[in-house]
Amino acid sequence: MPGCRASLTAQLLLAGGCAAAAVAALHFAVVAHDAAAPAPAPVAEPAATPAEQLRLPRVGGTIHLARNPSSVASGWAPVVQILPGGDVTLRRAGPPGGVGRPHAAIVLPGAPFAGLDPGARAAFAEIVGRLVGERPVPAGRFRAVDFDLPAAELERLLAWVP
Repeated sequence: MPGCRASLTAQLLLAGGCAAAAVAALHFAVVAHDAAAPAPAPVAEPAATPAEQLRLPRVGGTIHLARNPSSVASGWAPVVQILPGGDVTLRRAGPPGGVGRPHAAIVLPGAPFAGLDPGARAAFAEIVGRLVGERPVPAGRFRAVDFDLPAAELERLLAWVP
């Protein structure tokens, strides 16, 4: 029986060596395939513009406030993102013809209201002034999507809407 045991050991070593060679070959094939694949195209960010130059329709319903663009529902338009310093990007345009939709969204650049720099606060007031026709702007028109809405800070900021 000692010959059978040696034969079994040789077979196991041979099978292990073949498995290791197959794994190494698969690794090199995957690396070569990934190297030959074209690099993904970079995602272009919308161009930043001053808030005063943005054309926005009036919105008859809720204006949703978010800190992350991915938190904005697909049916809300227009969607405006405020950048630090006060420039804005139009992430999703409103409907053609200037007819307002029931929901819009504003993406804030950071901690809501108290943490915004003066330029971002001014841009917020400008955007709200374009989206909402009522004066004074009612705080009840706003809903936070991905943060707790500080109502007192919102009301103080809405008082500055032209």
